[in-house]
Amino acid sequence: MFDYSVVIPVFNSELTLETLFADLKKAFAGLQGKTVEYVFVDDGSFDKSWEILQKLNKTASEDITIVKLNRNYGQSNATFCGLELAKGKLVITIDDDLQQPPEEINKLINTLNTGGWDIVYGVYEKNNIHSSET
Repeated sequence: MFDYSVVIPVFNSELTLETLFADLKKAFAGLQGKTVEYVFVDDGSFDKSWEILQKLNKTASEDITIVKLNRNYGQSNATFCGLELAKGKLVITIDDDLQQPPEEINKLINTLNTGGWDIVYGVYEKNNIHSSET
């Protein structure tokens, strides 16, 4: 069993996956003595996301699980798939598009450890609009 599992639903993220993984490793580097696994669930991507995940899985020294869904089932379902596979005592979910900075994970962990909480959730200080509408 791991101390932490990071579940990442992936959809058409070939441009962000390597940066995301590098940033996640940095975020957990300061947690000495803690074990981390990364669970990537490719939700039917049309780009080279799966190839990048296979490369990360083959070359990284970290514990990585990769899953490729046979079609796009949606972010929630991909996340649930990752949650089913996660083996960590604590599970962290993060999107694949870098809109949620991985370095914020440490704030969540610190809050969880000092507040006696069962769950910690991050929210944006300012509302981020994901569409082109204003």
